[in-house]
Amino acid sequence: MSVHLLFIVKEIDNEPQGILLISSVLKQAGHHVSLVVATEEDPVRAAVRLQPDVVGYTVYTGPHNWYLDLNQRIRAQLPGVFSIFGGPHPTFFPEMIERDGVDGICLGEGEYATLDLVNALQRRDGATFLADPAIANWWFKLNGSAHEHGVREIVRNPLRPLLTDTELDELPFSDRELLYNAHAQSRRTKIKPFITGRGCPYDCAFCFNKAYSDLYGGKGRRFRRRSPANVIREIRELTSAHDVRFVLFMDDTFILQDRWLEEFMGRYKTEVDLPFWCQVRAN
Repeated sequence: MSVHLLFIVKEIDNEPQGILLISSVLKQAGHHVSLVVATEEDPVRAAVRLQPDVVGYTVYTGPHNWYLDLNQRIRAQLPGVFSIFGGPHPTFFPEMIERDGVDGICLGEGEYATLDLVNALQRRDGATFLADPAIANWWFKLNGSAHEHGVREIVRNPLRPLLTDTELDELPFSDRELLYNAHAQSRRTKIKPFITGRGCPYDCAFCFNKAYSDLYGGKGRRFRRRSPANVIREIRELTSAHDVRFVLFMDDTFILQDRWLEEFMGRYKTEVDLPFWCQVRAN
């Protein structure tokens, strides 16, 4: 069946690339995705208006309690909705699954994990439910199997391998129109972000990458990168449709892989030639 997933974001500081990639993957498979930004529209009213099958949140530690409270208010209006959480907080604090109103949490990379989930969902008597919870990267709380003292069964699935370089190239580009339709300022800004790769080989104490690598336990390379041609094609596609004056490369460490960098920057100068910002490591 075609599933309608509503993402809700508290506010926009950076483009939510995870949400936008998941949206592209789901739409490519025939599903429907909406986005509401709480600074632009009341999310509870929007959920009632849109009547989604699934409501989803990408959550950082700190604002996670705001999202949990919002989710409870939405479920009070839409008791049949299926509620999912992904992003850094549930990835590193998966006990979030035990919180009221949380049906599932996604650990780690979410593009194909979310696609597998929505493909497995079913609808009956106005409610969305999961018949088979065996989906990699997901922990689920099964509402229909309460044990003693009201404790419900929690299914903890293993992680799938990290996406490879080739698989990153095979992903559709971020669904930026989803964001631009929900948040006018994101459309208007002439500064646009891009991500050329994932991960980092370093173990800086202040960063999440070491813990993230440990979580995956050798299921794929820590650092993976899209091809220069693929990144250039996305940049040119966006700059041909919008007035872009400045590019942000949001990679954790942009200057890794000398050969990749030499090829990419040569093409960037010839085919894009816009000022840019990136993060580097001095040594």
